[in-house]
Amino acid sequence: PLIASAFVKSAKGLSKDFQELVPGIAWSSKPVTSCDGVKLSQKDVLMLIYFLETNDKVRTLHLRRCSLDAASVSQFSNILRVSETIVTIDFSWNKIGKQGAQSLSAVLMHEGVRLKSMILHGCSIGSSGA
Repeated sequence: PLIASAFVKSAKGLSKDFQELVPGIAWSSKPVTSCDGVKLSQKDVLMLIYFLETNDKVRTLHLRRCSLDAASVSQFSNILRVSETIVTIDFSWNKIGKQGAQSLSAVLMHEGVRLKSMILHGCSIGSSGA
């Protein structure tokens, strides 16, 4: 975590809360990882994805109330297509809207996707996005 911490602190544009959280995620051996309540910027999201690509232990990722939008969720779609380990992701209480829900549903259409559960409570997707 010391290397991850130094790397994150040297990166420009990351939120302070995320800088404190991410070193514990980078090489965590825990199967459940949570960023609940941490407001994630686009740069934070990209850095989180970078660390998730290198972590083969995370099975469940909680991103509840992280101020994510459709664009942020679209970024996560890329890693969810190829992840060998993430089987559950929780985007609850983020305003991802119909566009974000459609981006996530496209992930499930890919052959070989390991993702089994997507939790989307309170995501402003409406009936047309569900």
